[in-house]
Amino acid sequence: MELPHTGCAFSWSKNWDENGMVRVLDRVLCNMEWLYQNIVAGVWGEEVDGHEFHKLQHYFKVVRSKLEELNKVAFSNISVRVVEMKHQFEEVQQQILNGDINGDILSRAKVIGKEYNVLCNAECDFYKNKARMAWYKGGDENTTLFHSAMKMNQRRNLITQIHNEQDELNTSYEAAVCRKVDSSDFMELQKPVTASEIEKVFLNMKSGTPPGPDGFSLEFYKDSWNITKQPVVAAIMQFFATCHLPRFVNCTALTLIPKVKQPYSMKDFQPKSCCNVIYKGRQISDGILLMHELMDGYQKQSGQPRCMLKVDIMKADDSVDWDSLWMILQTLNFPPKFIE
Repeated sequence: MELPHTGCAFSWSKNWDENGMVRVLDRVLCNMEWLYQNIVAGVWGEEVDGHEFHKLQHYFKVVRSKLEELNKVAFSNISVRVVEMKHQFEEVQQQILNGDINGDILSRAKVIGKEYNVLCNAECDFYKNKARMAWYKGGDENTTLFHSAMKMNQRRNLITQIHNEQDELNTSYEAAVCRKVDSSDFMELQKPVTASEIEKVFLNMKSGTPPGPDGFSLEFYKDSWNITKQPVVAAIMQFFATCHLPRFVNCTALTLIPKVKQPYSMKDFQPKSCCNVIYKGRQISDGILLMHELMDGYQKQSGQPRCMLKVDIMKADDSVDWDSLWMILQTLNFPPKFIE
């Protein structure tokens, strides 16, 4: 595509009279990839004062505005433009089939063919994002039987008292703890997060996930990582150093996903939260793989006594006593910054 220009409309002239000529000789042509990278690099090159996350907020706001303008110019009415370009491509192909072959026709066919492919790919991406599909398993219905079973499980899982190996009642967290974090693990948990670890997490995350409230998908970071890397890494490292996370970073877009073909009531929907990529940083599948590794060998009778606590994160705010959780982690000798 040709970049727009400012100033005089023509860059060459000859004989300013009725027989004169004016022409545009100076042109700048580029592809969408170069233009995209140039926009991001231009915004990320600005000097911004303040907290590292506030710098990111400024970059996101400006680059989003510029990319939206580019999208309007290059891909507005995408379906209509695909049909129009297809007709042009068919016309030039018909000319070639009719024997009207020359250098200009072949060159035009090549240019139109490339533009048609670009628009087709853009249209495909547009509808893929608009009609993103994922399979969800329907949850339990809100029935009396369900609530009865839930209450029974709660009574069965309720811990009222714990005895030690001498069958004595434990009256404190200290008495109930058999093993604490040793000095080597304590130091390991306090090690600062490195830039290479952050980069590895970003580049290994699964692509194709929907964007969060800020509108930026994982593909944005991967495609422009050589430009966005430094401020993103600096902001994340500042969080681990200060334990402070601005609200705009962990804000979440909540949406309702139908669990049935024709949803009728609220129970027919499943809530789903879309986090910003920079806040998420981990896939659910990573937790599943980690869980498999941790559970390996749990069924064996040999080895040290072990215990695993399952917490329903979706309802953590409603069901977890945060003071008790804090006290347990302190009793287990976890570092204060790790707990925070």
